[in-house]
Amino acid sequence: MAPEATTPSTATPTSSATDPTKLEVIKQAIYEACQNNGGEDQLYTQDDLLELDVIPNRDASLLLKALQSLSNEKLLNAVATQSGLAWRWRPKAEAAK
Repeated sequence: MAPEATTPSTATPTSSATDPTKLEVIKQAIYEACQNNGGEDQLYTQDDLLELDVIPNRDASLLLKALQSLSNEKLLNAVATQSGLAWRWRPKAEAAK
């Protein structure tokens, strides 16, 4: 019998479980970078957010987790555009309403 073929894992440490403290730091960095790089009407695509250089290794899975959390907290709003999905930041006072 031939040995069983194995495939190397392509999962990164952040794709299955993310340290909550690390996620909070990244969320804060994304939010601050959005504030510092444009007004409330500025739209950010996934590529734009990765270009802010706050996501280690440009990890799309980690970005998605951070975006989901920021959206749940109403600090970022998802916006459908002609080219796809984008996000807009909101002031913390507005998000708290």
